[in-house]
Amino acid sequence: MPPGFTCLARMRLRQIANRLQRIGEESLLKITVVTLMGAALWGGLFFGFLDVFRFLRQFPDFQAAIIDYVLALFFLSLLGMLTFSNALLAFWALFRSEETHFLFTKPLRPESVYHYKFLEVVTFSSWASVVLVLPVMIAYGLQNGAPWYFYPGILLYLVPFVFIPAALGALGGMLLSALFPRHRLKVFGLVVAVLAVWGGTAAIRAAMLGRGIQVTGAVRTDFLDAIAIGTRPMVPSYWATKGLLALACANLGAGAFYWFALTATAAAGVAAGDLAAGACYARAWAGVAAGGNIRRRRERTGLIDRLARLAGRVDRITAALVGKDVKSFLRDPAQWGQAAIFFGVLGLYFANLRSLRYHRSEEFWRGLVYFLNLGVTSLILAIFTTRFIFPLLSLEGRRFWVLGLAPISRARLVWAKFAYAFVGALVITEPLILLSNTMLQMPRLYMGLQLYATAFVCLGLTGLAVGLGAIFPNFKEDNPSRVVSGFGGTLTLIFSVGLVALVVASQAVPFALHLRDRTVPVARYLALGAGVFTLTALVAGLLPVFLGVRALERTDF
Repeated sequence: MPPGFTCLARMRLRQIANRLQRIGEESLLKITVVTLMGAALWGGLFFGFLDVFRFLRQFPDFQAAIIDYVLALFFLSLLGMLTFSNALLAFWALFRSEETHFLFTKPLRPESVYHYKFLEVVTFSSWASVVLVLPVMIAYGLQNGAPWYFYPGILLYLVPFVFIPAALGALGGMLLSALFPRHRLKVFGLVVAVLAVWGGTAAIRAAMLGRGIQVTGAVRTDFLDAIAIGTRPMVPSYWATKGLLALACANLGAGAFYWFALTATAAAGVAAGDLAAGACYARAWAGVAAGGNIRRRRERTGLIDRLARLAGRVDRITAALVGKDVKSFLRDPAQWGQAAIFFGVLGLYFANLRSLRYHRSEEFWRGLVYFLNLGVTSLILAIFTTRFIFPLLSLEGRRFWVLGLAPISRARLVWAKFAYAFVGALVITEPLILLSNTMLQMPRLYMGLQLYATAFVCLGLTGLAVGLGAIFPNFKEDNPSRVVSGFGGTLTLIFSVGLVALVVASQAVPFALHLRDRTVPVARYLALGAGVFTLTALVAGLLPVFLGVRALERTDF
């Protein structure tokens, strides 16, 4: 390791130790809520997968044929998502962080700074994958009688596995900034679009081939071929799958072989990042810090400025505040990149619903897809509002006093954030829901009701994120991930998921009653459900904003 890295690592370990010592100073309510929600999430995943593996054991031939493919596809999907998230986090940590700017003013080698920030990226991006993998593999081990060393072996495998996408993401972000300092965002967006289309097409092809498969019969070869990309021998997901399955079967030799393959690959990725950091990290950081092509940036935001001037005829101050947030969104690849890939893949799936022949399915299955589409769209929006909208006020940071000197009330600032988030959520979700209903050929009543429900979901989710963000601000932190990880962010996610569940249930229950008894007046019950979620979304969306305005006006800076 470079000489300065040891000093930086000791400093970070001391920071972590100090934070752990201050856990007892946190609110008991915060600790209780976070612990219970974490335990509920982990337990739900564990018992859900436990039932899945218990069901598969009833069909040993089917389980033997499919388990390798499913686990390999699971690890491959995890590998892809981790690579993408690590690339975004690495770009911020390596080039945009104020701490990085400070470190480059010190007598430290670029390799030391790179390794220090690389470990930070691995820590922030990979802990969730550990939480996701553990219940799956533990449930598999319990259902298949795995030996005791299989369970610590899961953690042993996850360490090199998470380092591989982290090394790829960090190396890709660094090389992209070094080779294309002025067009890095365009190149990155093009790569993301190509990968999203390719991955979505592969998933849809697998779903089309998988329709009609009977569990008790022979598994179709074309379906297994469609999902077999994760079982290619040169893909790390194959090594993780084969190694863990070998450990579950008490085959220590094969398990050790695949673990060494993962570890060697992870070490090679870290070494490649070290070489690239020594060659081009300092130059790439200087190019990003220089700011790129100002003229092109002004051309790109010209449309936003014109729209702001048009809206300014109604409310000039609010339009200026919203325009600032829109520009900040477009200049941050961590926001638009994740939004593009998640909602883009979702739109690709909706556009291919007729290829999957869901519009010709029975009423029950078509209704099930109808409600699932609303649910998944709303849940993704809930994650994004919690991740990107909740920290908006906190990210004003220590510069918040500047806004206090301007002729802008704090109430107007909060409502401007709400207007920006609400309109943005509508622009993204309403076309997706319209596309989903069109592909499913749903009746106009159901289509209109779901568009109406989506609008109030947007209202409720954005109001929760903005309002709770004003009630629980953290002006001392400039990293949005750390802002969201606090009590306010956790509470926002809990309330958001609850709101989504209520909205979907208020429509699904009348539909289920109608299927059970055709004499049930479904329109009356749908109207009753619409009234319930309308009132709930209004309260959930507007009340936190009012309380947030009141809390922010009492805050001293």
